[in-house]
Amino acid sequence: MLRVGIRPYHPAADRHLERSKVSIAVWRLVAVLATLSSPVLAEVAVVFQTVSVTLQPQGKVSVPSGLTLLKGAQAFTPFTGTMTVSFRARTSPASSATVTLQANGNFTPAGGPSLSSGDLTFTCGAAAYGSACSGTQTMSSTAQKTVVTLPAGACTGGGGSCSPADPATVQVSFQLSNDPSVSTGTYNLQAVFTVSSL
Repeated sequence: MLRVGIRPYHPAADRHLERSKVSIAVWRLVAVLATLSSPVLAEVAVVFQTVSVTLQPQGKVSVPSGLTLLKGAQAFTPFTGTMTVSFRARTSPASSATVTLQANGNFTPAGGPSLSSGDLTFTCGAAAYGSACSGTQTMSSTAQKTVVTLPAGACTGGGGSCSPADPATVQVSFQLSNDPSVSTGTYNLQAVFTVSSL
C-alpha cells in the first residue's frame, strides 16, 4: 500500500522561517562589520637617548692676504699701512685669551729694515670686543706683542654677554722708519697673529 502524506500548507509558518533566516543573515553582517571597524591594537616602543657635547675654549684669527706699506708725502717720512684683524673666540669661565702679534724673522732680503733697530712699530685702534693694546708697540721676532685681550667667559657673536659682532675686529696700524741708509729694493716680513691662552 502506497501512502502519500500531504501536510497542510501554512503560509504563516513559512513567512516566520524566512524572517528567521533573514534575521540570522543580518546579525552575521553586523558581526562582520563590527570586527572590521574595531581598532587594531599595535605595540609602540619608545626609547630615550641622551646626546651630549663638551664645548672647549676655541679661537680663530683672520687677516688680509697681505699689506703694502706706503711712503708719506714728504721725503724720508715713515711708511704706513693699516689692516683689519678679525677674530672669533670662546674662553672658559676661568681663563682669558689674547690675540698676539709676532714677526717670523727679520725683513728679507738682508740689508733692509731691521727689527732689532726698532724700525717697525704698530698701534691698535679700538677693538669691537675686548681691550685693544695701548700706545706704540715695537715689532719683535722673539716676543709676542698683545693686540687684544679677551676676558674670561668671553664669546663673540650673539649679543648679551657676548660681543654683538661675529667676528669681532680691531684695526692695527704699522709704521716703518724710512732710513736713508737702507738700500733701495722691496723687502718682506711675515707677521704672525695668534689667539693664545684659551
